[in-house]
Amino acid sequence: MHSVFYINEKLKDELVEKHGAVFAHTSWHKNGMCDIPVIGDILKKSGINDVPYLETVVGWKQETDDETLELAYSCIFLHRKSIDKKKNVIMTDVISESNNKGFYYSWAIFLENLPQNDLNLG
Repeated sequence: MHSVFYINEKLKDELVEKHGAVFAHTSWHKNGMCDIPVIGDILKKSGINDVPYLETVVGWKQETDDETLELAYSCIFLHRKSIDKKKNVIMTDVISESNNKGFYYSWAIFLENLPQNDLNLG
């Protein structure tokens, strides 16, 4: 497995154990965004190859205080520094969202031009 996967898993564990997240989930998209209807068609027409990526969502209860969320964001930012040091890896900005069920941070990590055996994440 790729080391970025382990860094991302460690980050999720820390957000749950130390920063009060109630869930953390990562999806592995081996074929990249080219499998997504409409977006995939546009990418393929543009000649963009599939770029595999990890998509992570972490959530907190709606009543979570701002300080907890700010500390969690700082934690993500620190882990992002480790991820950004990896060759051929790009982490997106963190997106924050909220609704009547809670507050969420999400991000994607794109794994560009890696040998196929490095992409076997399970």
